[in-house]
Amino acid sequence: MPMDGLTIGAIVFELNSILSGARVDKINQPENDEVHILLRNNGRNYKLLLCSNASFSRLNITEITKTNPTTPSAFCMLLRKHLTGSKICKFTQLENDRIVIITFDCFNDFNESVKKNIILEIMGKHSNIIFTDESNKIYDSIKRVNSLMSRIRIIQPGIQYILPQTQDKLNPFYETQLISGTAKQISEKYMGISKQSAEEVVYRLNYDSNAFKNYLKLFTNKDFTPIILKSDTGEPIDFFAVYQQRFLTVNQVVCPSISQAIDDFYLLKDKIQRINERSHSLKIKLKSLLEKAEKKRALQLEKQIECSDVEKFRIYGELITANIYKIKKGAKEVIVENYYDNNNELVIPLDNTINASLNAQKYFKQYNKLKTALRLLSGQIMETEKEIEYFSSQLDNLTKCENEDDINEIRQELIKFGYIRTQKSKDKTVESKPMHFVSSSGIDIFVGKNNTQNDRLTMKEASSEDLWLHTKDTHGSHVIIKSINPDNETIEEAALLAAYYSKAKYSSLVPVDATKRKFIKKQSSSMPGKVIYTNQTTYYVTPSEDKIKNIKKL
Repeated sequence: MPMDGLTIGAIVFELNSILSGARVDKINQPENDEVHILLRNNGRNYKLLLCSNASFSRLNITEITKTNPTTPSAFCMLLRKHLTGSKICKFTQLENDRIVIITFDCFNDFNESVKKNIILEIMGKHSNIIFTDESNKIYDSIKRVNSLMSRIRIIQPGIQYILPQTQDKLNPFYETQLISGTAKQISEKYMGISKQSAEEVVYRLNYDSNAFKNYLKLFTNKDFTPIILKSDTGEPIDFFAVYQQRFLTVNQVVCPSISQAIDDFYLLKDKIQRINERSHSLKIKLKSLLEKAEKKRALQLEKQIECSDVEKFRIYGELITANIYKIKKGAKEVIVENYYDNNNELVIPLDNTINASLNAQKYFKQYNKLKTALRLLSGQIMETEKEIEYFSSQLDNLTKCENEDDINEIRQELIKFGYIRTQKSKDKTVESKPMHFVSSSGIDIFVGKNNTQNDRLTMKEASSEDLWLHTKDTHGSHVIIKSINPDNETIEEAALLAAYYSKAKYSSLVPVDATKRKFIKKQSSSMPGKVIYTNQTTYYVTPSEDKIKNIKKL
């Protein structure tokens, strides 16, 4: 659900009970819109996540580990300078709104105790993380807002922080008479009540006239039961601070804390979105390259059709030569018996400005020209089709990326082959890792996510007796079973992975070839990820989400 005022009230209560008095050990900014504060309190370490992402803005204790950039941002360095070694005084929610103030007890240059604040505004696309002094003068923010971006509210270093404009909504905790109505009417009238929370209130009102008041009492009394709502297949679809009566109990998984509910819910969604964001420009470039290659192939095929009548010009030349004595000077055409077609009559156009001999030479020249063009076109079409398959496979590889390193390897490969320009970066390219699964029998299975990984996994990391699997005649991941004699169940699971991480993902009875690594060879001129193999056995599997989920992934 959105981080509405009710959920924020629950997380603020939890954070105050766990992190009040916590000392700030370190601050990182792994994302442009996300800050991690490493804390120490009562002999335990904690990581506080503050996120201002438009879709997933939130605040919670997290177990998520992310790679930090080599060079910290200016905002991160500012927070480190002022807050490292400080202590958290308290977390404060402004009424039932989506604004949280984290107050820190710091020391200034004169060793005097001063208060400084991080203000987290959880407001969709306007979400922000703002750092202020005790008087709410802005030091800086993770997203600066100038006068060109907003005429109403500027957020820049040196100016006074002002609260966002309210929508004249009522704080439901201050109201003695709470109206009923539709979920939309309730969420539009009361501050911090999302549509999802309002839908729960409306459901409870069907059998309890005081349902709205009683629902709010759960939050006033801190009677929280954090849950993740899951689909019948186990997919997390929502989270709440309290039980939701409108859903089946079996679909509500109780979590030990609201932080863990938030963390578990956003883990996959946040990961997918950020990968999509980071691969977006690369995906657009690949789609453009694919489109150009397909247009080029269409033109080449059109030209091939034009050249396919090449034999006609050789026949014209030979028939003119055989009947040269019949052709009068200045003739525009000649009718001859075509001995290539049962002596049927054939009309051959002539250039009346030249003699018969030159007309024959002209047709022979045109024949040789088209014959050469046809031969070249065949090779060009083959190369273009290879490019189309390559760009298509790289688009498929992007769907398998799990982190920035996976994307960078695809980008570096495209740079290597001259498809995109070299991009200057301060960060070093880190060698990415393949996916790691463990079969039901406890055997390691590795799955490559891109061409570079496939080459490295198969040609360098696999031993000669390891079993190698790949979809037959279809682009997909290289799969390695790290075992000399894997059992049938492990082979079947590896074949499912090979089919699932291929372009045949949604097909039935996908053929998957398996052979020992020692029977794999790579031609020096072949593209990354391309190999030839022998001694294979073909298995037929039908991949599905449910089957893949049953295979343990590390």
